Amino acid sequence: MHKVRICLEINGVAEDDQGNPCPAGLQITLGETDEEIPYEELTKDLDISKLLAGAGLSSFAKPEDVTIITPEEYDERYGDEE
Repeated sequence: MHKVRICLEINGVAEDDQGNPCPAGLQITLGETDEEIPYEELTKDLDISKLLAGAGLSSFAKPEDVTIITPEEYDERYGDEE
């Protein structure tokens, strides 16, 4: 089984130890599938403004603050959930 997830980095919504704005990671797990879905296909038509609204983050971040990152980048920067 392949886990289907979309990973994002949102600039300015977290704070470092000194209180300065810094990026935070957001991972959305959609489920699992028998066949792997190419990540580029999964993310190519994402509407970032709707995604932020659905996650309750539209008052904290704008679409231009969001970068789509790969699951590997997410795991490296923010840790795997397991």
